[in-house]
Amino acid sequence: MVVNYISQVQLSHDFIDFLHNNEHSRLIVLAGDRFNKAIADFKALFREIAAAGGIVRSLQGEFLFIKRHGLWDLPKGKLEEDEKPEKGALREVMEETGLSKLKITRYLRPTFHIYTDKKGSFILKETSWYEMLFDGNEDAIPQLTEDITEVRWFLADELPEAAGNTYSSIRELLSEYLGTGLLPDA
Repeated sequence: MVVNYISQVQLSHDFIDFLHNNEHSRLIVLAGDRFNKAIADFKALFREIAAAGGIVRSLQGEFLFIKRHGLWDLPKGKLEEDEKPEKGALREVMEETGLSKLKITRYLRPTFHIYTDKKGSFILKETSWYEMLFDGNEDAIPQLTEDITEVRWFLADELPEAAGNTYSSIRELLSEYLGTGLLPDA
């Protein structure tokens, strides 16, 4: 669905129309030289939450995934108040997987996820992603209190299995990380 940015009110109507229209999977807002205003107005429609997580690799070249609500996901979570994304990414990966021998090797990029909370309010979650290296021999343990039922290492040739049962934003992040076209669009 493609719309022209006119105002915050119109953008709000366009967003609601998009949510109720099952024919479109993307909302594209054309803003021209009013790009920054359109971004600010779009963000004003949501309560923003900052999160961080990691694409974790082992020394053997495996990739770490968690299973939550029946889908494979990368470990991540909300940042605590005044917490830096790097520190939060390490903390969240440790909490969700039980692994402690982690090191950030580089920043990747953010992803954005929109959902509604229990009250029906729209949330815009920005997750900062980091590449991490696991240099230990601990067994991964799922954080059951966060509805994580499994933690698993995937070999590179097994990644299509995980990518076929994950969120589109995770699949996109992984494809970009590994090189365009290596994972199915599912």
